[in-house]
Amino acid sequence: MVEEDIIELSDDILEIDSVDIEDIENNETITQVKTSIKKEQIKPEIKEKVEDKYAVKKIINDKTIEEQQKRKDEKSIYTRINNIKDNLDFKADKKIYDKKVVSDINIYLVTTILAVLIYIASAWTAQVKMPDIMDIELPLVVVSTLIITFFAENNLKKIIYPVSIIAILAVYIQVNPTYAFIIICAFISQLFIDCVNHTYTNIYDFQLDKKFQLNEDNKSIKRYIIIYFHRIKYHILLSLTILLVFMLLGYFYPSVFQSLVLPGIQQMQQGVQQGTVTLSTNYLFMNNYSVAINMFIGGAYLSVTTIYLIIYNALFIGYMGSTLPITYFLSYTLPHGIVELAGIILAGAAGFRITQAILRILSGFSRNKNASFKDHLFSGLKMVVDAIILMLIIAVLLFIAAYIEANLTISIGSALLG
Repeated sequence: MVEEDIIELSDDILEIDSVDIEDIENNETITQVKTSIKKEQIKPEIKEKVEDKYAVKKIINDKTIEEQQKRKDEKSIYTRINNIKDNLDFKADKKIYDKKVVSDINIYLVTTILAVLIYIASAWTAQVKMPDIMDIELPLVVVSTLIITFFAENNLKKIIYPVSIIAILAVYIQVNPTYAFIIICAFISQLFIDCVNHTYTNIYDFQLDKKFQLNEDNKSIKRYIIIYFHRIKYHILLSLTILLVFMLLGYFYPSVFQSLVLPGIQQMQQGVQQGTVTLSTNYLFMNNYSVAINMFIGGAYLSVTTIYLIIYNALFIGYMGSTLPITYFLSYTLPHGIVELAGIILAGAAGFRITQAILRILSGFSRNKNASFKDHLFSGLKMVVDAIILMLIIAVLLFIAAYIEANLTISIGSALLG
């Protein structure tokens, strides 16, 4: 009887290959096989067959568990990587945001201080006492500057600049020139900061990081001149802005700057009477070029002297224009004045370029992973070369202006006036 059962069990075991593993567990025959194996009532080869089947099932189960654990670990690692990445992105964004906040605060602060200083200096030249401007005028300067700076820093310059000019004209004509001057100080300050910012972030300028260096494979003279102009265009714009603004101030506010300009006019008149000032080409050229050299050298003093000389010449021209009939003034000024003013503007640009060169060299002493001190030095020296080239151009312009003023201006002016 036992042998017959074993034969039946053997037949069932031989059919295990065609049965799924999960079905085996629910099979009563397997239960009998297990019992028979324990009692060692089946043949060894049948026993080995059954044990192999259960070994395979155990391996499959182990692999399934291992794969599940592996997927779980991979998911955990992926989650941790994402968390770390999100954390790093958050820190980077926060760092950028903090830098922007600090930068914005600095811009607001510098612009406001500059506007206040311009107004105080103007009040001082007009011999106005400080207590007279502390209560109303200085707070209005601060508020006006903050408003203009806010719009400018939020990429609304194309709106705020024209609006500021319209507001200045409207207040000057309809309200009070003093309040218009308050808006002018705020407007000048923002223009100055904007021009300086463009000067030091010019992509055409000499770059310390080679990744941002422009391709200069084309070595033609035309290409060099174009790139040279792009390098110094914002320096020229800054000088031109200061000159035009203060020329207009000298014209529309002559009483404010009279005490500053009048001594120079009196000294020039005395020189003409005494014969020390002559209308000769050499004298006029040397006099004007000495001013240009002082503006160039002034760049070594962070352009303080450069800015002062631009402002003084602008106020002088504006004041003279306000005291003379406009047709008379233009007739005897424009023939040589256009070329001479171009020389003054370029001299201011040369001084600003020298300041930038010095700051570039000094920045090489700080730790910089992207560039060595040698790179800073060579870059600064190239900027000095740019300024020297400007001085050569200025020499030509001022010589032409001196020749026109000494030999042609009077005859041209007389012809224009009839």
